[in-house]
Amino acid sequence: RAGEAGYLKVVDKTPHGAFLDWGLFGKDLFLPNRNQQGGILTGHSYIVYLYEDDITGRCVATTKLKSFINNDTIDVRPRQEVRLLVASESPIGFRVIIDDRHWGMLYRNQLFRPVAVGDRLTGYVRRITEDNRIDVSLQQQGVAQVRDSADELRRLLRANGGTLPLGDRSDPADIAARTQMSKKVFKRALGMLLKSGEAETSDTETRLVRR
Repeated sequence: RAGEAGYLKVVDKTPHGAFLDWGLFGKDLFLPNRNQQGGILTGHSYIVYLYEDDITGRCVATTKLKSFINNDTIDVRPRQEVRLLVASESPIGFRVIIDDRHWGMLYRNQLFRPVAVGDRLTGYVRRITEDNRIDVSLQQQGVAQVRDSADELRRLLRANGGTLPLGDRSDPADIAARTQMSKKVFKRALGMLLKSGEAETSDTETRLVRR
């Protein structure tokens, strides 16, 4: 709908523009030639912004995002939960669109799950720099993060019969693969379950005591 960004597939092209699949049966979304930046190929997907055309009053798409997605005036704050659309990939991570209006950065070294262009994710604002760059994370920070991670670890333990082959000496890559958490977050979550008496652990295994 108008006012949102999306990652949409080109299903047809005409001399006047391209048509995108936006999930409405029998009605594709028009991407006029004047709104295209770079080559547009049928069968490929692109990050676009949807808005109401002043002339026709219809919803159209554009790949020229600067007027709609920018950080000129920031209206999110650190620790705020936000909606993310993954827009592009770089060696350091992924550029994301925040709440359909800002650009942000999701750094690769803080990811513990697969991410791809076009993914829609829930994230959290980590920091806003003096030059209005926004860094985001897929995990909450502080006590809220530990509580949510403990809930997720409890759920994973229950789903695996009450036991996971993970403990204090487990490899960080193995922890990330099984839980989508860093080792630091895993240990904090485990600490909360140990403190509540819900779990017990060894160097290489964690077990639920009560379910």
